[in-house]
Amino acid sequence: MKQLLTEWRKFVLKEEAQRIPLNKIKPTEDLGYLKYDDPAEFEEVIANIEHSFEMGDEDPLDVIYDEAEDVYEIVDGHHRFQVASDWGLEDYPVNIVGKK
Repeated sequence: MKQLLTEWRKFVLKEEAQRIPLNKIKPTEDLGYLKYDDPAEFEEVIANIEHSFEMGDEDPLDVIYDEAEDVYEIVDGHHRFQVASDWGLEDYPVNIVGKK
């Protein structure tokens, strides 16, 4: 289903992901990202993302561009961002879904 929505977004909005330096991307703290009651569930999610990265699949983050701070706030993809940071990636693909 997620793949279908991603493809639909690209087709309808003619949206293409662009690569942004990780130091310009920031998590949205008030969304409670990376918080799990069950540590095993968290580890499973991270392991699945790492496997996707190993297979060459970098599902873009959805971000909002904050013009005042010149940063991109994550709307969807906090776990992918965490793995990309842990892996030392310099940049990551994003879909800009709005502006502040």
